[in-house]
Amino acid sequence: MYLDEQVMRRLTQINRDLPYMLDVLALSVGAGLDFNSSLERIVTKDSTKSPLVEEMRYVLQEVKMGTTRRDALLGLKERVPSDYINGLVSSVVQAEQMGTPLTNILRIQAGAIRLKRSQRAEKLAGEAPVKMIMPLLFIVGAVMLTLFGAIIISAVRGELF
Repeated sequence: MYLDEQVMRRLTQINRDLPYMLDVLALSVGAGLDFNSSLERIVTKDSTKSPLVEEMRYVLQEVKMGTTRRDALLGLKERVPSDYINGLVSSVVQAEQMGTPLTNILRIQAGAIRLKRSQRAEKLAGEAPVKMIMPLLFIVGAVMLTLFGAIIISAVRGELF
């Protein structure tokens, strides 16, 4: 259970940090750096010790060791079981194959991730009132029993009249 909690915490942190990293990557690539140089700049300048930065550091190490960027990103996709990472890797690999500018892909992916997160938050907020009904019924029942319990007991004993 502890290990599952740590995995979920790490995955949540990765999903939370991803749109911001994509924005910085898009700015760097748009300013003229290539993808690998932009990623290296982000990894070396980071001081947060984020799990996403660690994973990107692994991607860079694989590329420096001779693995293609495509294979390194696919390795990232296997290591991190996140829908956001899967979408990002698929988009970057496809953009690389088609020759599409990477800046637009990174910006679109960051926006899509933010949109999915806000939709998920709205969905959870919509479910909250339904989940609160049952505890509320128990609380109302306990209050009613406390308020009218003495009156009911007196009525049963015949002391009320």
